[in-house]
Amino acid sequence: MAAQSGSKGEPLLLVHTHRQELRAVGLLALPVIIFSLAGFVPSWLQFFTVGQLHLDPWFEAGLPIAVPWSILQSHAEMATLWGILAIAQTLLGMGLLPQVPSQVHRVLGYFLIFLGVLAFGSGSLLEILEYGGCPTWLHLLGGVMIFLHFGLLLHFARAKQRKEHAFAVLSMLLWALYPGWARIVGFFIELHFGIPCGLHAWAGYEFIAASSCALALLLLALREYRISGIQIAPQRSSLNAPSVLLMSSMVFFAYAAVDLIHACLSHAFLRCPG
Repeated sequence: MAAQSGSKGEPLLLVHTHRQELRAVGLLALPVIIFSLAGFVPSWLQFFTVGQLHLDPWFEAGLPIAVPWSILQSHAEMATLWGILAIAQTLLGMGLLPQVPSQVHRVLGYFLIFLGVLAFGSGSLLEILEYGGCPTWLHLLGGVMIFLHFGLLLHFARAKQRKEHAFAVLSMLLWALYPGWARIVGFFIELHFGIPCGLHAWAGYEFIAASSCALALLLLALREYRISGIQIAPQRSSLNAPSVLLMSSMVFFAYAAVDLIHACLSHAFLRCPG
């Protein structure tokens, strides 16, 4: 999220070129962050009331923590702080905080990448310690995609490719905060269908959550291909906004497909196992 500003120091999304479209990307990013963070609210409420942190507080309350508590708590704190700072970074990029020097956007971007490596790296470590088999490898894929996007953000920022940077930020946010969105989807399914066991027991909600992210990115990619005329000049790099969105969408679709296969093979698709 470390973005270069324009030649006159304008915030990223207020540079005249693509101004309206880039502002629209920022307006998409804000609800992505807010809705995803909402998925962690039940866990934080459980922490502040009984001192536990579980995936599904309604069904896992009182169950032992299967991973080192210090890693789990630090991961939760860093990831939540990262999400909150991402809101501020988006507002800065959109120029909605004009009283803040434009340099802050760049500095905060580099800090978010540093904090993200710690937060999401520890999350990947927790997946290795807690799960085995398909769930571990599937969630480690999320970590790989986050770190890949960090590299794309730095590349686009240094190349002053503002449009590509903005869309890469949006794609990165979907991957970084996807666990929160997946919880929101899972909680809604539990409530709607009355599934009598928690997210740790039944499966398939990630298939729906990941599919929704994949579809959203695919629609954005198709829109960008249509706007750009699909044809890209030979001298222009293939690393552009539509290609980044399409790549991210395809990986999300693969993520969803693997989760669906795993859910069906475990006989726990949208129902308690056994």
